[in-house]
Amino acid sequence: AVATDPTHLDGLLGLARLYRDHGHRRKAIDLLMKADDLGQGDATLLMLLAELHSDEGNVELAERYLTRVAGATGGEQRALAWEQLGNLYLQLRRNREALTCFIKAAELSPSRATMAQRRYLEVMDAADGTVEEAITSGWGVFEDFAGSGIGARETAYRTLSQINGEVEEALRFAESISPPGELGEIHGKRKFAYALAVEASVLALSWLDLGDQVVLERAREVHADAVRQFEQLRVAVQG
Repeated sequence: AVATDPTHLDGLLGLARLYRDHGHRRKAIDLLMKADDLGQGDATLLMLLAELHSDEGNVELAERYLTRVAGATGGEQRALAWEQLGNLYLQLRRNREALTCFIKAAELSPSRATMAQRRYLEVMDAADGTVEEAITSGWGVFEDFAGSGIGARETAYRTLSQINGEVEEALRFAESISPPGELGEIHGKRKFAYALAVEASVLALSWLDLGDQVVLERAREVHADAVRQFEQLRVAVQG
């Protein structure tokens, strides 16, 4: 079919899949790229090219082809392109962009709403774990020094600086996305808990710098509030 008509779409796709399935991924890519150069910018062809480039580890080209489909098509094909682009970003740990893609896919195709919510919960669960660990085991190093004089000030300061960086990054991430569906209320609780964790770490660092007892007491109050908020968040997430 392709020999008869080099732009025969079904023939191109069939031959490319045949190459792919038998381990000749590079031949499939060359075939489809030539077709694309000839103007066969079909969404299915571009999606297959993105898949093949992703499998080859060429993430930049995979992203380029998926973005083309997402921007040029409509309906289910466009929703699928956004979903696949989200999966690609997840592999790269570009979580904010991944969630944005999943939410767009759900907006285009309501059947994908459950998928978007699941991905959101997976990504935010990882962020929750980072912050919660910071304000529990990480905070313990600070309390050992502040309450019992165990360890060195430099160790406590280094630990608190790391905690502060982690929770600030988590807060920036939470503030940069809009949650899908009915998860807005939980997301608000999450951002509040993260913000308290940031405030507690900043106050603890200030005490290590200045030695002000009032600042230490305030740091402990805010930290205790952050822990309570995380307990409430866990209950809300678990439903």
